[in-house]
Amino acid sequence: MNVSEAMLDQVPPHVSGDRVVAFDMYAPPGGDADAYVPWLELRRSTSSNVVWSNRNGGHWIVLKGSYIHELVADVDRLSSRLLPGSRELGEATQLIPLQTDPPEHTLYRSNVSKEMGPDYLTALKDPIREITKTLIAGFRDRGHCDFIAEFAEILPVHVFLIMVGLPREDAAMLRKLALQLVRPDGTMTPEEFMGALDAYLNPYVEARLKNPGSDMLSRVLARPVGDRPWTLDEAKRFCRNILLAGLDTVVALLGYVAQFLAQNPEYQAQLRGKRELIVKSIPELTRRFPVVVLGREARQDFEIDGVLIKKNDIVILPTMLHNLDPEVFEDPLEVRLDRPSKPHTTFGKGIHFCVGAGLARVELITFLELWLEMVPEFRIDPDVEVKHHPGTIITLTNLPLVWDPAALPA
Repeated sequence: MNVSEAMLDQVPPHVSGDRVVAFDMYAPPGGDADAYVPWLELRRSTSSNVVWSNRNGGHWIVLKGSYIHELVADVDRLSSRLLPGSRELGEATQLIPLQTDPPEHTLYRSNVSKEMGPDYLTALKDPIREITKTLIAGFRDRGHCDFIAEFAEILPVHVFLIMVGLPREDAAMLRKLALQLVRPDGTMTPEEFMGALDAYLNPYVEARLKNPGSDMLSRVLARPVGDRPWTLDEAKRFCRNILLAGLDTVVALLGYVAQFLAQNPEYQAQLRGKRELIVKSIPELTRRFPVVVLGREARQDFEIDGVLIKKNDIVILPTMLHNLDPEVFEDPLEVRLDRPSKPHTTFGKGIHFCVGAGLARVELITFLELWLEMVPEFRIDPDVEVKHHPGTIITLTNLPLVWDPAALPA
């Protein structure tokens, strides 16, 4: 990627000019046509495994899969307190436990993990099936839908509202607000976004602290943080995290899996009516379609790939460059349902492995089971262009699917 002399003049003294790239992760060339391609092209364009971009305040980008896998779990050299690419946004959100480091992170995460274990996920399966079936039934007879707007963006918001015991009719408003975090449209500053979100959530958080109910939020807040109760500020930051951390991740995963199946009818045929194969397919589908670009802040000076990362530098770790690295996974762009099991980073790693990964799997399995049961062979509408949205969570902004209503199952 071309780097101008002016760009080189703007880089910090410890950054070598041969490591500088002109790459904006929020607006990479071609990102609206395929959000994965710019990342893969960036890696192909340089012989370096770690590069520097002076966009979005300046940050390192790690390109080598094994380095990404190593650094994702490194809490000694890297802090999670800031969100990728934006110090301002990270300082405004202060999510718990996502943006905390040990030892505080351990205390918070322990509480969440205990309330989102297998028993809790089992109890959520029926409500998730009910929502999924209702959404599909709303458009199946007409033979087409925009999968993102009519299904993927709706399901996880309704699941969140069930989890924390909030009104289901608030789903559309919350989804619109949550998009300001991952796909900001410029109408709100980070402070305004957080103010609007807190204005909605705070009354519920305060009520749960004073009079806990049976919902997951109440149960987590009823558990002490070490040897003390949650503060109101901590409870607010935790509730923000529950809402924001999983919504767009699940939307993006659902979208890319649906797109893949629409483009590959042989995989649709393989999975139809075979729950065991559907469950078995989840690790490979989630490996193939990582959607998160992680960001860390250096806690100390350290060297990697011959460069000096200085304390407070932001380090970007694109999970797609680990999962789609041919040095890590053979033919990584292929979906192989019989691929031998191997750790990927779609849901993170180590103490920051996504606490909601189990819930995401339940949602994906339920979607595949019911969609393939209720909808006949489907494909992408050739008359409508599919658009991607790059950024810290890459996603589809639309996915026009079509099928033959005459072929609907009885």
